[in-house]
Amino acid sequence: MGGLARRASLIEQTRDSVEGALLVVDSGNTLMGDPLSLRSEGRVIVHAMNAMGYDALGVGTGELMKGPEVLRQRIGEATFPVLSANMVDSVSGEPVLEPYAIIERGGVRFGVIGITDASALQGLESSWPGVTILEAKQTLSGYIAEIDSQVDLIVVLARMGSQDAASLAYGVPGIDVIVGGNERYVLTEAQTTGDTVFVQAGYDGEWLGRLDLKPSEDGYALKQHQILYMRPDVADNPEIKELVQRYYGEYPE
Repeated sequence: MGGLARRASLIEQTRDSVEGALLVVDSGNTLMGDPLSLRSEGRVIVHAMNAMGYDALGVGTGELMKGPEVLRQRIGEATFPVLSANMVDSVSGEPVLEPYAIIERGGVRFGVIGITDASALQGLESSWPGVTILEAKQTLSGYIAEIDSQVDLIVVLARMGSQDAASLAYGVPGIDVIVGGNERYVLTEAQTTGDTVFVQAGYDGEWLGRLDLKPSEDGYALKQHQILYMRPDVADNPEIKELVQRYYGEYPE
């Protein structure tokens, strides 16, 4: 299951099959985890995500584990924004990363906000002195009020599971989609809380989730959701396969 080269093939196939606006995002805990990504300090993942045309990445432990300087380097290499609205300077209260991005695709304006889970810095406090993770609800309310009039759809990239996402959806009006991923299971059916849709496509990069929305009286509503399985019958994308092989050569065990 999984693999960057298979993921690239499925993303390419999805792009070819979609007529409307398409957004490709990840909720975070992504840049470092397996041996090659750790040895390259996340470079292989960033460069693969660039090639796959990702639009945004949230922030979890996998983005934070090598400290702020390494993360700044990866952000400088990324062609997509890396977002966290609630990781802030402990003194000023200002976000230490970009809190949100407004992305236009196919005539649709997406407001994408990153939320980092409260546990993301556990064990990493010494690497991130002076940084605090704020409670999600209050943070989100402020940013949604700031960008709501500028966008058609609000997507929250949140390192949280379904129960926390439901609580967030109940407590913060205006969220159209929450992309989660802090629980180690595949959510095969999208969950709806009020007007908010929650999706989670497993862990360790072994699945992709495809969420299709349709216009509704209140904005956008669930049309369909499916999990895309990256089994061996999915062909490797040659460009990404070559990229990964090159990184194995540059960062041997």
